Amino acid sequence: SFKFSSRVFWRELCITKWAKPVAAATFSGLKSISASIVSVFTDRLTDYVLQQHQRHECLSTIVFQHQKSLHELYIPLTVIPAREASHSKASGTILNRFPNELFPNGSKVLITDTAGMGKSTLSKFLFLECLKSHHAIPFFVELRHLTEKLGVLEVITKQLNPPTTEEDGPRFPKKQIQRMLKKNSLLFFFDGYDEILPAHRETVTKSLKELIELYPQHSYVITSRPESGLLAFPTFKQFSITPLTPDESYQLIRKYDDGGGRAEQLIETLQKAELRPVREFLRNPLLCSLLYRSFKYKQSVPLKKHVFCRQVYDALYDWHDASKDGYNTREKRSGLDIDAFHRMLRVVGFYSVMKGKVEGDRDTVLGWIRTAKNVCHFTGLSESNFLEDLVRSVPLFVKDGDLYRWPHKSLSEYFAAQYICTEGKSDQKRTLEAIMASKDFMSFTNMLDQIYDVDNNAFREYLILPAAKAFAEHYGRSYRHIDPGISESELKLRRSVTFDKTIVLFEKFEFKSFADFRSHLISIGGGTILEDIESEMVHLYMGQQGPIVAIQGRHTLVLQILATKRDPLILKPQLVGPAKGTRPPRVKAPVLFTDDAKLIFNTPDYFASMTRVLIGHASTLNAENILKFSADFKGLT
Repeated sequence: SFKFSSRVFWRELCITKWAKPVAAATFSGLKSISASIVSVFTDRLTDYVLQQHQRHECLSTIVFQHQKSLHELYIPLTVIPAREASHSKASGTILNRFPNELFPNGSKVLITDTAGMGKSTLSKFLFLECLKSHHAIPFFVELRHLTEKLGVLEVITKQLNPPTTEEDGPRFPKKQIQRMLKKNSLLFFFDGYDEILPAHRETVTKSLKELIELYPQHSYVITSRPESGLLAFPTFKQFSITPLTPDESYQLIRKYDDGGGRAEQLIETLQKAELRPVREFLRNPLLCSLLYRSFKYKQSVPLKKHVFCRQVYDALYDWHDASKDGYNTREKRSGLDIDAFHRMLRVVGFYSVMKGKVEGDRDTVLGWIRTAKNVCHFTGLSESNFLEDLVRSVPLFVKDGDLYRWPHKSLSEYFAAQYICTEGKSDQKRTLEAIMASKDFMSFTNMLDQIYDVDNNAFREYLILPAAKAFAEHYGRSYRHIDPGISESELKLRRSVTFDKTIVLFEKFEFKSFADFRSHLISIGGGTILEDIESEMVHLYMGQQGPIVAIQGRHTLVLQILATKRDPLILKPQLVGPAKGTRPPRVKAPVLFTDDAKLIFNTPDYFASMTRVLIGHASTLNAENILKFSADFKGLT
């Protein structure tokens, strides 16, 4: 058959192009190793490549009830150097093939972006294209599986010694895997840095760094949502994924529809003027797919992300009802109706998000379900039946080998946000304060974004109000002794842009490790910068003035969410006005940016222009509106 011939072809290609040369290099110079051992190692590498190829050539999506070929659904994404992401005229690299120019031997690439932008899909595409182009043997590691005891070497060792190995078959110990890494040039995809369990992140990060430094000849790709821990990889070239254009999003919708006619109906609907806000969601591949799934169910277009998710949930719950006569909710093995099932998922989502887990083995997930069952007081519910429904009848979980997982982290965050605004409302204040105080508060961005829409009053009281009070204090104590020739409007703008940030200007940014960077910051700041900056949002910008590092505090997360919502508490760019004065000079040594009147950037010649440099890299509060918000809220309490 064609499939059999294809498998035979791929196996022969794997052996010839990749496995045999790697095995030969691994055992070269070892006279004690027989040809049969080298042959077995070649077969193991070949089996690994074929298994990974088979695994990554298909996608499980929320749109379909079955897997689809990645190449059927993939829209060529474009990546752009992160430092150029804010420039509208910047050019990127379209990833419609394996980009050899990005992956010379020893290249190190970091792809970061927000939820749903296609980072994992892109990693799988590049893995497949790497094989197709005969570039190198790629290894694909999902970082969420790593722990303090299970590192990259252990994962690879396990993959090359599968459980199916015959008892008398050779076992390849870790030292031989290390020899393979030492003697070859390979390509590693480390997918989902943000999904490493918080309890293991420090150890896993350290082990990744050690591996990369020990074997610098390999190429490495790390994908992640923005995380402060990524500063541990300062030598990586950082890229962002550019948002989909309207034509790309429409192309993706047509791929989902596969000629069914629904796509053109949706695209026509999206042209209506009143749906202009929804077009912003089309820039995100995940939201684009949710929009299609939602429209296919109700032929309406929701204006909010959480309404997308609810309609998708309703569609999945009712999927068989709509497609098969006589099928009703009693056929759900759990016996739960659509609202009760949603209640259970809210608790499961909250529990998994707060634990930082998107997957678990059967016992772990049954534990989440047991917790939800107790919270919802569904005493007669069979936990196993609910799990069965989650995989088959209401497929919001995917079974992947021995593990069960959410198909996308964003779905767990939707249900978690729903829980915080419903069953968890009595504990809402304590929960949100605990999230903002946690070391990994940045990982909750997408969930908090949805709480803004679901329960705006709670968002304003428990998240915006603390930021507003802190800003009022900052506003009153900063830039008090500045040159009187600087206008009040410029002072107001500078106070806004420097709120909740420690800013350092560098002449160059060359640090071997994050620890070196942190020590340098402490020495520059004379002890004023906290040592525990892993828990801060550390951003590096490259501008005309050179590298700018902004250590952004916890309130900045709230500002970023407000900016995406175009909330009036954030200053509109058109209200900033042009800069007056001379362009700021480059620094010749690291400078801690303060409100000291003697600092050259605080003198009348450079004050306004430097403020605009800083505004170009941050969401800026509208000082008048936020001060009024703080005062009005105090009046109500």
